[in-house]
Amino acid sequence: MLLTNSGGPGGAGLAFPAVLRDLGLPRSVLDSSDVIGMDPRGVGHSTPVTCGLKPEQLASNIPKFARNAADVAAQAEYVAGIAQRCGSSATASMLPYITTANTARDMDRIREALGESKVSYFGISYGTYLGSVYTTLFPQRSDRILLDSATGPGGWDASFTRMLSRGVEDRFPDFAKFAAAHPEYGLGRTPEQESPPGPPNVENMLAGQLHVICNDSDWPESVRTYQRNVAIDRVRFPMFGAAGANITPCAFWPSEPPVQITDRGPSNVLILQNLRDPATPPAGARQLRKAFGDRGRMVTADQGGHLAYLFMKNPCVNDIATEFLVTGERPRQDVACPA
Repeated sequence: MLLTNSGGPGGAGLAFPAVLRDLGLPRSVLDSSDVIGMDPRGVGHSTPVTCGLKPEQLASNIPKFARNAADVAAQAEYVAGIAQRCGSSATASMLPYITTANTARDMDRIREALGESKVSYFGISYGTYLGSVYTTLFPQRSDRILLDSATGPGGWDASFTRMLSRGVEDRFPDFAKFAAAHPEYGLGRTPEQESPPGPPNVENMLAGQLHVICNDSDWPESVRTYQRNVAIDRVRFPMFGAAGANITPCAFWPSEPPVQITDRGPSNVLILQNLRDPATPPAGARQLRKAFGDRGRMVTADQGGHLAYLFMKNPCVNDIATEFLVTGERPRQDVACPA
């Protein structure tokens, strides 16, 4: 059995196996495993959480680009209001229980319900943290753990949001060349022409995301900390630093102790990572690889973009990942794949 997660957090995952099939998940994988999707707790067909957000609050959970300390202070007032709405919403009683650790425990209940002694797992983006937590909590019930585009051992925490700024700087030159060479994609000449349509039930997605990332780790509470970090990252990473370091509702949110990813357990983890991934930069994958120790192996691809297996059509990455899912065989050491 191969459990899957489509990332987020906050996104539904029940139909993700069909997405993988349409992306070209090899027949050898489909024949060797039942591929299972699930809507994590708080999302979609699970009991959905809400923060009761107003229409004007549904843009994104990524902080605004802060020009100065005053912008951070203004953002702090805004996000404190978001946190208050979540804490007083119609589903506020569920708020403490929407965590990655509890979703991992839900996954183990799925394993139990389906009568399996062990499960394999494939997760992308945030789903790499969910898989890491699952195999940390249930190492002896984990078979093959494939993690594509890793957040790092702390998941979506304060250090991860700042890491995004480096990811954008590293990826943008590749993307700019690609966009200039492919006018057929119609990216537009103004911000208005580039705006994508919003997904259905965006309020549940954003609320679910906040519940998970704010509950999962202990975020800094001092506004001055964010003001200092913004000032530093505006200089280090001028394209995105002042957004990645800005304050979020998590600064005003209680949290539980995070799960510590360690090297205790079987050697059954394979991490895939593009070297110029703007959403989950390689620094996080390297930290996760270090945390897993000999439990893990990592395959890096000399390419940009978010997600590696199936999405980028890289034969080196795809062959190693498919072999792992079908047979459990990993490379004897970390592998660097060309573009």
